[in-house]
Amino acid sequence: MRRSTRPATGSRATRFILLLNFCATLHDLSDRCRRLFLENNPIDRDVAQEHRDICGATVGRRCDEACRLLRDHIERTGRMVLRSLTEKTVDADGS
Repeated sequence: MRRSTRPATGSRATRFILLLNFCATLHDLSDRCRRLFLENNPIDRDVAQEHRDICGATVGRRCDEACRLLRDHIERTGRMVLRSLTEKTVDADGS
Protein backbone atom coordinates (compact mmCIF):
# COMPACT_ATOMS: atom_id res chain seq x y z
CA MET A 1 0.00 0.00 0.00
CA ARG A 2 1.35 3.40 -0.96
CA ARG A 3 1.13 6.29 1.53
CA SER A 4 0.56 9.86 0.49
CA THR A 5 3.42 12.24 1.32
CA ARG A 6 0.94 15.10 1.59
CA PRO A 7 -0.69 15.48 5.02
CA ALA A 8 -4.45 15.30 5.27
CA THR A 9 -6.31 18.57 5.78
CA GLY A 10 -7.36 17.57 9.29
CA SER A 11 -3.76 16.76 10.13
CA ARG A 12 -2.59 20.20 9.05
CA ALA A 13 -5.37 21.87 11.01
CA THR A 14 -4.52 19.82 14.08
CA ARG A 15 -0.87 20.86 13.91
CA PHE A 16 -1.93 24.50 13.58
CA ILE A 17 -4.19 24.24 16.63
CA LEU A 18 -1.38 22.62 18.62
CA LEU A 19 0.96 25.45 17.60
CA LEU A 20 -1.59 28.08 18.63
CA ASN A 21 -2.08 26.37 21.99
CA PHE A 22 1.68 26.19 22.52
CA CYS A 23 2.05 29.91 21.72
CA ALA A 24 -0.81 30.73 24.10
CA THR A 25 0.88 28.72 26.86
CA LEU A 26 4.20 30.52 26.30
CA HIS A 27 2.38 33.86 26.41
CA ASP A 28 0.64 32.96 29.68
CA LEU A 29 3.89 31.81 31.30
CA SER A 30 5.70 34.92 30.11
CA ASP A 31 2.94 37.13 31.49
CA ARG A 32 3.05 35.32 34.83
CA CYS A 33 6.81 35.74 35.10
CA ARG A 34 6.53 39.42 34.16
CA ARG A 35 3.89 40.03 36.83
CA LEU A 36 5.92 38.22 39.49
CA PHE A 37 9.02 40.20 38.53
CA LEU A 38 7.19 43.53 38.68
CA GLU A 39 5.86 42.84 42.19
CA ASN A 40 9.37 43.35 43.59
CA ASN A 41 10.98 45.46 40.88
CA PRO A 42 9.39 48.83 40.15
CA ILE A 43 9.58 50.12 36.60
CA ASP A 44 12.10 52.94 36.27
CA ARG A 45 10.85 54.25 32.93
CA ASP A 46 7.71 55.03 30.92
CA VAL A 47 7.11 51.65 29.28
CA ALA A 48 3.71 52.69 27.93
CA GLN A 49 5.39 55.57 26.06
CA GLU A 50 8.03 53.20 24.72
CA HIS A 51 5.24 50.96 23.40
CA ARG A 52 3.47 53.95 21.81
CA ASP A 53 6.71 55.05 20.15
CA ILE A 54 7.37 51.55 18.79
CA CYS A 55 3.80 51.28 17.53
CA GLY A 56 3.90 54.75 15.95
CA ALA A 57 7.13 54.01 14.10
CA THR A 58 5.78 50.64 12.94
CA VAL A 59 2.44 51.98 11.73
CA GLY A 60 4.27 54.91 10.15
CA ARG A 61 6.43 52.41 8.23
CA ARG A 62 9.62 53.85 9.69
CA CYS A 63 11.32 50.48 9.77
CA ASP A 64 14.78 51.52 10.96
CA GLU A 65 13.32 53.61 13.77
CA ALA A 66 10.86 50.88 14.79
CA CYS A 67 13.65 48.29 14.89
CA ARG A 68 15.91 50.58 16.92
CA LEU A 69 13.13 51.41 19.39
CA LEU A 70 12.19 47.75 19.80
CA ARG A 71 15.83 46.70 20.23
CA ASP A 72 16.42 49.43 22.82
CA HIS A 73 13.22 48.46 24.67
CA ILE A 74 14.18 44.79 24.82
CA GLU A 75 17.78 45.55 25.83
CA ARG A 76 16.67 47.93 28.63
CA THR A 77 14.28 45.30 29.91
CA GLY A 78 16.98 42.64 29.75
CA ARG A 79 19.42 44.82 31.69
CA MET A 80 16.76 45.45 34.34
CA VAL A 81 16.08 41.72 34.74
CA LEU A 82 19.80 40.89 34.80
CA ARG A 83 20.47 43.59 37.41
CA SER A 84 17.67 42.23 39.56
CA LEU A 85 18.86 38.64 39.29
CA THR A 86 22.45 39.66 40.03
CA GLU A 87 21.36 41.58 43.13
CA LYS A 88 19.30 38.62 44.34
CA THR A 89 22.23 36.24 43.79
CA VAL A 90 24.57 38.52 45.74
CA ASP A 91 22.00 38.79 48.55
CA ALA A 92 21.52 35.02 48.65
CA ASP A 93 25.28 34.44 48.82
CA GLY A 94 25.64 36.97 51.60
CA SER A 95 28.27 38.81 49.61
